[in-house]
Amino acid sequence: MESKRLDHIDSVEDLKNLQRTFFDVIRRPLLSGDKMAPDERVPEFIAGNAVMKPEERIELYAQQYWWRLLDSLIDDFPMVSRAIGESRFRTLIEQYLTHYPSASYTLRHAGNRLADFIRIRPELTEPFTGFCHDAAMLEYTIPEVFCAADSNPITLADLQADPTELNFALKPALTLLELDYAVHEVLEQDRLEKQKGRGDASNVLEREERSQGDSTAERTTNSGFSPEKLQRKCFLAVHRIEFSVYCKEQSEIQFMILKDLQSGIPLEEALQSAAVDLQSSGDSQLDIGKTFQDWVSLGWLTKRLG
Repeated sequence: MESKRLDHIDSVEDLKNLQRTFFDVIRRPLLSGDKMAPDERVPEFIAGNAVMKPEERIELYAQQYWWRLLDSLIDDFPMVSRAIGESRFRTLIEQYLTHYPSASYTLRHAGNRLADFIRIRPELTEPFTGFCHDAAMLEYTIPEVFCAADSNPITLADLQADPTELNFALKPALTLLELDYAVHEVLEQDRLEKQKGRGDASNVLEREERSQGDSTAERTTNSGFSPEKLQRKCFLAVHRIEFSVYCKEQSEIQFMILKDLQSGIPLEEALQSAAVDLQSSGDSQLDIGKTFQDWVSLGWLTKRLG
């Protein structure tokens, strides 16, 4: 049976088929010189004119699709781009979008699986795969937290209730990340550089310990990148206060309490589990009371509904 031409639309299903084909054509990575890969289906649904052939007309859409996505993801994941360089980052994004085509109407979600993809294809980011994974996690989380819904936080008075009746949730504008690299320190260094008005805010700080008394010499470089200096276990709470997003490190036990509350475990049970962890770890420095006061003052805790 002869297939139906795409330029003849008789039904909604025909229109959907045309849309799927159009997207399938333009989403393939561009070739050298940003040229679109040939596709024999193009003349079936794109007409030429006196100025341009069908392939040349749809190539404009393919170029704009890729240029816009690449620009957007470079803006969204600057640490990843800087770690591996612009050329390798472009290859990473092309492979990523081929594997996970954008399925959202908004560019904000285009990179929602980039961290997963970096783990799947480590050769695209070696030797910085671990750093790039954590950087992608944090860089995607920040706008998600910024756009999260508001909530009504509890007060210190709420903590005076019977512990068996306390059941807290975390506010929507709070995400917990367990990372192997202190990638948030790069963001903090950028922020400090920008506050100074310096033009090298995109550089990555490298610290070199030198035998100069108690001083620590610092230098920045555009060509060097030392993520291994940032390699350490981090338990991070990414949260929003008004219109700004912040990263606050937590101890492992604090992090586990927050994870328990996030998963719906009642406060009393979460604290009992934390007490066991404190005893086994020998960590006598953690003040649970002060920890909860801090969380309340930051607006992290809300009353769980239902």
